[in-house]
Amino acid sequence: MRIPATSYLERLVIYLLLAQVISRVVMEFGMGMWWFKTVQLKLWITYGLLFLDHAFWFGKGRFHRLRLDWYVLVAIGLFTLIALHGALIGLAWGQGVWPVFEDTAPVLAILLTIVRVQQEDGIDFHAAFKRMFWVTILATWVCVIFGYAGVARGLPTKIPPQGAVIGIYLSLYLAYLARAPRSWRLAFHSASMAGALLVSLDDINRTTMAFMAVGAGLALLLRLRIDKIGTIFLVLALGAMPVIGSRLVPEDSKTYIRLVAVFDETARSRSISIQARTMEDRDIKLALEKEGAFAELFGLGHGASYEYRSMNKYEAAHAHAHYAFAYFNLRYGFMGKFYVVLIGALLLANIGLGLIRGSAIASFCVFVSILSFLYLFTYVNFFIYLAGLPVATMLFPLRTWRDSFAETDAMSKRTKTRQTRLNNSAAPILVWRKP
Repeated sequence: MRIPATSYLERLVIYLLLAQVISRVVMEFGMGMWWFKTVQLKLWITYGLLFLDHAFWFGKGRFHRLRLDWYVLVAIGLFTLIALHGALIGLAWGQGVWPVFEDTAPVLAILLTIVRVQQEDGIDFHAAFKRMFWVTILATWVCVIFGYAGVARGLPTKIPPQGAVIGIYLSLYLAYLARAPRSWRLAFHSASMAGALLVSLDDINRTTMAFMAVGAGLALLLRLRIDKIGTIFLVLALGAMPVIGSRLVPEDSKTYIRLVAVFDETARSRSISIQARTMEDRDIKLALEKEGAFAELFGLGHGASYEYRSMNKYEAAHAHAHYAFAYFNLRYGFMGKFYVVLIGALLLANIGLGLIRGSAIASFCVFVSILSFLYLFTYVNFFIYLAGLPVATMLFPLRTWRDSFAETDAMSKRTKTRQTRLNNSAAPILVWRKP
């Protein structure tokens, strides 16, 4: 049996998932580590796998000329500027070499992803999407099974799939929902996705809830093109979900408390997580003011830290911040706001242009971009730790060709005619080849 050739984008997704699976199976279940303490380790597992992939690629001499257009130039220019700004300012302020490297590595990973996707010789979009989908389903349920087993043993782990796993799974499913016809496959994938969300009911964060609402609305709107009647029934079914969910979500769960805080200003003001994020922003501004005007304009660079004081916690050298504007303010000062706006603009460009034309994988990246855009304002590390996956949508190979994700035997006569015309005008429809 020959193993099919995979694209870099597929392998990036696999590395992100593999880091989560290793954390759940080896660190949490096998070693009994607290799940919260594995975040940094998962990051370095991902970067280690990416480093080996890049080393093998460079060693084989596969680099060739980049196709430079406005999007690639802006993306490469922006993240190169961020990397240089953070590293040079950090070293100038006397930050340690290792802390500077820790903050610089994620930016370099994004840059390398931009370069690698531009270098793809050929992508079978249809097969690649299916492989990514099945691998993600497998990773999700492995995490759930070992989560259940760990909780049963009294280990400090969680049952729901976390981090990149649930974000990637939701994005793939919504891309599939937007393009696939009614069939047993759609029913199976919908049941699997519902099961993954059901085991996560106790602890779904606000950003994921917002993404589910926005993403489902967009997916159903796109689905109207291929299945109007089925989409109407899906809308009615999804309309009943908030009622069903309110009955299933335990009142003492984190999900229930977060839902109440969305609609209750008093509960929102008492939210510990929201207060902690507000205090991060406050303490970062105080740290920059203490260092003077230069720090306020250019930040403290990569490796920076600040004194953090919350209601019951004090850290003399806290380096983390949830909100993108606070995180970038610490490292890049006022310039950081400019960087956040440009990153947000790139993600919005991905969403808009990716919806106009693109493959099944590009549709997946559109939903990842929506999720990443939302996370910029709640937990910026989600975007950073994806190692450039959200910015890959509008790279040349992914936006040049369309593909047909629907099975032909389930297409309407009108859809078949339109697809035939599209195939004749832009063959080969499923594969992009380097000109």
